[in-house]
Amino acid sequence: MKKIKKIKKGTGYFFSKKENCLYSWTIHTEKVACPLFRKKVKK
Repeated sequence: MKKIKKIKKGTGYFFSKKENCLYSWTIHTEKVACPLFRKKVKK
């Protein structure tokens, strides 16, 4: 598994609590490594 990179100018990652997914923050916001970074959270 890749380590989460620190947010730099125009790039980086952020975690969405609503969808419980990790997003890549680039020129285009895309879903990335959702199942890989999905955390076990009880609703």
